[in-house]
Amino acid sequence: MDYRQTVLLPKTDFPMRARLPEREPAFLEAWDRMDLYRTLRQQRQGKKKWVLHDGPPYTSGSAHVGTAMNKVLKDMIVRYHSLEGEDAPYVPGWDTHGLPTEMRALQQLGVNHRYAEALEIVRLCREFSLRNMEIMTQQFKRLGVLGDWQNPYRTLDPAFEGDQVEIFALMLEKGYVYRGLRPVYWCPTCVTALAEAEIEYQEKESPSLWAGFPVEDGKGFLPAGTWLLIWTTTPWTIPGNQAIAIHPEATYVLVETQRGPVVVAEKRQGEVFSLLGLEEKELLKTFNGRELEGITYRHPLYERVSPLILGEHVTVDDGTGLVHTAPGHGHEDFEVGERYHLPVTVPVDEEGRFTREAGPFEGLAVDEAAEKIVAALREKGALFLATTLRHSYPHCWRCHNPVIYRATEQWFVKLDLFREKAIQAAYEVKWVPSWGAQRMEEMVRGRTDWVLSRQRVWGVPIPAFYCRSCGEALATPEIARHVADLFRREGSEIWWREASANLLPEGARCPKCGSSDLEKGRDTFDVWMDSGSTHHAVLKRRPELHWPADLYLEGHNDQFRGWYQSSLLISTITDGKAPYREVLSHGFVVDAQGRHMHKSLGNTVDPMEVVQKFGADVFRLWVASIDYTADVRIGDAILEQVAEAYRKIRNTFRFFLGNLFDFSPEKDLVDPSLWPPLERWIVSKAAFLEEQVRLWAKHYQFRNLYGALYQFIHRELSSYYLDIRKDALYTLAPSDPVRRSAQSALYWLGRFLMAAFSPILVFTSEEVWQHWPKKPGEDEGSIHLLTWPELPLPAGLEPGMERLFWLREELGETLEQARQEGTVLPAARLFLAAPAKDLDVWKEVGEETMALALGVAEVVLLKDEGEGKVWVEPTGYARCQRCWRYLPEVAESPNGLCQRCQKVLEELRPS
Repeated sequence: MDYRQTVLLPKTDFPMRARLPEREPAFLEAWDRMDLYRTLRQQRQGKKKWVLHDGPPYTSGSAHVGTAMNKVLKDMIVRYHSLEGEDAPYVPGWDTHGLPTEMRALQQLGVNHRYAEALEIVRLCREFSLRNMEIMTQQFKRLGVLGDWQNPYRTLDPAFEGDQVEIFALMLEKGYVYRGLRPVYWCPTCVTALAEAEIEYQEKESPSLWAGFPVEDGKGFLPAGTWLLIWTTTPWTIPGNQAIAIHPEATYVLVETQRGPVVVAEKRQGEVFSLLGLEEKELLKTFNGRELEGITYRHPLYERVSPLILGEHVTVDDGTGLVHTAPGHGHEDFEVGERYHLPVTVPVDEEGRFTREAGPFEGLAVDEAAEKIVAALREKGALFLATTLRHSYPHCWRCHNPVIYRATEQWFVKLDLFREKAIQAAYEVKWVPSWGAQRMEEMVRGRTDWVLSRQRVWGVPIPAFYCRSCGEALATPEIARHVADLFRREGSEIWWREASANLLPEGARCPKCGSSDLEKGRDTFDVWMDSGSTHHAVLKRRPELHWPADLYLEGHNDQFRGWYQSSLLISTITDGKAPYREVLSHGFVVDAQGRHMHKSLGNTVDPMEVVQKFGADVFRLWVASIDYTADVRIGDAILEQVAEAYRKIRNTFRFFLGNLFDFSPEKDLVDPSLWPPLERWIVSKAAFLEEQVRLWAKHYQFRNLYGALYQFIHRELSSYYLDIRKDALYTLAPSDPVRRSAQSALYWLGRFLMAAFSPILVFTSEEVWQHWPKKPGEDEGSIHLLTWPELPLPAGLEPGMERLFWLREELGETLEQARQEGTVLPAARLFLAAPAKDLDVWKEVGEETMALALGVAEVVLLKDEGEGKVWVEPTGYARCQRCWRYLPEVAESPNGLCQRCQKVLEELRPS
């Protein structure tokens, strides 16, 4: 007889090969048909609300791998909260304005922004943004991200723009906004002012210039013609020089050299003289910096006499201790210049070229002018040394070109009026990692006033007007609120479409001269004002959300200067506290070698290519497996390892389904009180793991969560429980109580694992659920509508079975050695000599259960009050032809069967 026909081998339609890239889109279509997101909202209505506020990605046209990781992290967190039964909506957002889109529009138009029609630029930019938004929406949906994709928030929407301008009105009302001439970061390439948050530092080779400025009037303290030595790495700022600053308390020396008398900080003399090849002929004088105040010098390139001034910012740790000061080209220069009423000369235009004010350098770009300036100083005899220096230099984060400091009329937010309040608000937030509060304090405390205005078109216009009669700037809360209403009704395009008079409230006049002839401005808001306003324009406006958000989640390397900070500052102004209760930050995604990704290196990873090759669930499993608090690596070899782990998880689910082919939870579910100890133990272990998983999910510790789930599958389940119970599942009678108990355990274990993995493996868990045996009325259409299953047993049961599990772990080497020595372990007898107290535990477990667990034919328990011993001996038993167990009665059986299998066959035989 062919006994294989009598064995209950696994049967299932659940495919072994996942073919995720092919199968996943069908689930997306099904979720769209059932409107899964809104169905879930309806089911969770009235439950405890939990809100993650989406930091809006820029509509660049395609999601890079870092953005994809960020979106999947957010999705997993929201799904775990939904799994807890909470109402956890996810409203995706889009950051639409800004330079990259405007530059693309200008390229298409083929003109410089100064000569393009604003409305035409806005129209093209809007088209680009909406098109890119649709592309990225499909990419995020393909990654399995569930959200209100039909109704996202967008910074280009009229209602949003109106709310943003309303915030500006409040800023004006509180006196936080001013217009002034101040040096700001300026990008000559993008032709606009930049805030500190828009600056990135890169290595750059710059000129290193040592020059002398001759004393004009030494006030009887310094001889005329004495060289005041300065050092600079920005020689293009020398035409804007208006003073030389010295530290009031530093010690300086006047030294006679072969080039004439020279003034330098005493601390710097040795190094400077050595570098410049100066010889000290005579030390003429040592004095305090304060004594030089008011002495004048003549600019070596212009007929201009300027003063020596005092400045606490001057350092004697590098340079000469005398600082070349150009108020139009530096923040500290400007501040010290204000105290001394110095002229603010800015001989550089918006494209970074020298103006007529720079004399012989007119028309030259600042980077081109360095050599000409060096040559002019050499010709005047004022050059002491010109070399180059490689150092960290500010660059524009959009075009990645070097920026300059340039004094221009801009709109600013005066941070000192609420800086301390914002810092206090930051410390009331929970930060993950915990250093976030201190980092935010450093960022806010160290930044200058916020430059709100940008000289671009694709953005929300600043509602400011200028008097044509006297030039006075006019921006009032009343005007701002009037414009906000216009934007809500018509969109911000109305600013560029309508004449100035049509944008003003009735009766608006210049506060200085009374004229009603007012011209609208052309500045737009910094895009960080856009995204920083989302908490007000979205969280407060949408009824399914609440303010403050429970969580903000972005990358920690840039958002402390960006979205976290702009949101904090604006919320401090509008509400007096932070707009988030908790902030979670993650690192960058780097390549497999740990290098940052750049197109020039050819090491970029396209998340859509990953999805096409491995499937979205494998990408999501990678996200769950990484330590995202630091920079994380990705590459094909890493993803192959994740794919292998995925296959193990999938095959475990397939094993469950294969062994539940004849199981109906309505008819066959056995009460846990009737289960054997092994089933009670494994489900109790799952209950303990569920507690851990829920706690880790609450604290966003997905690496621990996934690692524990995988270990449970690999060790407790596959290597232990399932290995033991295959015998019962395959060879016992279909309705045998032990087999039905094992199936009942599999049912609950599968329900737990499906729930635990559903926020990570969103497609696979749905596929498993479709094949899963269900109770009547249990199929709600999707696993993603369910909450955690209530496992029928608590954690911590069956300590004897737990000890048996660990005994098997401990005996692994002993048994392996016996196998290598020729012992057929399934036919072996294992002797366990142990103290009486241990024997009591093992007797309660039972020798037969121990034999199954340890993979031997028999276990013999012996008393030994020593440390205990284990050894194996062959039994000589024959193998049952049906169940393959080695048992004593098989040798005498005429058909080669054990007694148990003989009984099963009799039950199966038709009556």
